[in-house]
Amino acid sequence: FRDVVNISQNRATSAGIDESFAYGVRGYGCNDSNFQKWNVHVYNDATRQLRSLATGRCLDDSLQYGLRTYGCNNSEFQSWYVETIGRNLISLSNQATGRCLDDSHEYGLRTYACHTSNYQAWS
Repeated sequence: FRDVVNISQNRATSAGIDESFAYGVRGYGCNDSNFQKWNVHVYNDATRQLRSLATGRCLDDSLQYGLRTYGCNNSEFQSWYVETIGRNLISLSNQATGRCLDDSHEYGLRTYACHTSNYQAWS
């Protein structure tokens, strides 16, 4: 998985991780656009950086700002653990906050305390 382009789809909502200058980062119906393509770089500690092909910004989570994209800076706020949670499913947890990437129709794309549900399952 070193420096590959990846598209992720949420198991509960079937939405992709979508990033644009106009709307920011959000869950949005999968459409194979560059807004939903992410360059995944694997660090030596096996965490991942997700860089949007559309904007060049990285997926970032902090207690102060929450989930957002931000200029790439190799910080722990932009470093994600990937855990296999089922057949062809993964969860993504942020190294700095420990929260997991979560998508639901009610709350949208966000990070939230990690648990085992389809809201935090990605393929």
